[in-house]
Amino acid sequence: MACIAHLFRAAKRRLPMQAVERSEAVAGIGFSGCAHARKNSGRQVLLVDKETLDAMQLHPGIIREISTPKART
Repeated sequence: MACIAHLFRAAKRRLPMQAVERSEAVAGIGFSGCAHARKNSGRQVLLVDKETLDAMQLHPGIIREISTPKART
């Protein structure tokens, strides 16, 4: 089972992602309050697991993912 290690949103396009405590997922649109949330968009949510980010030595949010799931150990 996985848990969410980090959760982000883009307040405006091209600005750094903002870490948030919670966000509302809206079916067919994306996350509420995110600049990338658009109806029928090809990119509504990008998930990248923490283990992949760690293996690539990348900080959470740097590739503009919305959520960083992490395997529970």
